Amino acid sequence: MNSTTTQGARVLRKLRFSRCYPTSSEFSSNISRSSSSPFFPRSRNSRTIRTSSLTGTCSNFSDAFSEENKDRLVGQLGKMRTPKSLLARCSEEAAVFVPFCLVNSVPSVLFTLRSSQLNSHKGEVSFPGGKRDPEDNSIVDTAVREMEEELGLERSHVQVWVQMPAFPDRTGKKAVTPVIGFLGEIDVNSLKLNPEEVESVFTLSLAHVCNPLNRGYTKFTSQTVYPLFLNGPRKIWGLTAIVLEQVLLIAVPESFQEQFFRPANKK
Repeated sequence: MNSTTTQGARVLRKLRFSRCYPTSSEFSSNISRSSSSPFFPRSRNSRTIRTSSLTGTCSNFSDAFSEENKDRLVGQLGKMRTPKSLLARCSEEAAVFVPFCLVNSVPSVLFTLRSSQLNSHKGEVSFPGGKRDPEDNSIVDTAVREMEEELGLERSHVQVWVQMPAFPDRTGKKAVTPVIGFLGEIDVNSLKLNPEEVESVFTLSLAHVCNPLNRGYTKFTSQTVYPLFLNGPRKIWGLTAIVLEQVLLIAVPESFQEQFFRPANKK
């Protein structure tokens, strides 16, 4: 394992997430925008993790989807496993497909807006995804199947890169595994969306989501800080923002450099 892989794995292991997620109204009342206040004041109850020490990685967005960067990403994440303790306390498994893509040759990521007909998380920004079915051979199959059902894309036209360690959902009862993939060049207007699950889709360039002016954090409590992605068609928050933050942190670390505040362990 080279130094870059070791450092990347260490960054992911250091970051810890609460199992309690605030509601959309609570997020709205607690936004701290990067443009006016880039970081929360550091206190003895916060700690800072920097990613600028990572080396040998993607240095510009044109390299983001190169074979070299893909191999590095797969190599780093492929060695990581979801803690058995998380799976033991979660009664269900789910997966989301994180769809990298090109829009007019610009490296981007695609998001869905969940249908208002759904029972949960209606109208929220998300990645394609859902619960694991008994017929799914693996959690990767779950992510790809959901992507097919929601976007109308055939899996033969999609590159599946690698899965990440699972995250707990806001209830703490479901383990959600992000699967990173590449859709190639797409036209969102040509996608055959499933109206029962997806109201609409939009894309944001990597340059947009990595720009500090388009990012913020919500300080929900003194012990909980969550990322936000702003200035797009919709605000990206909750588990989708957490997953996106972690994907960018390891996929384009030289372009996505930030200070991350997480609760320190109480002594």
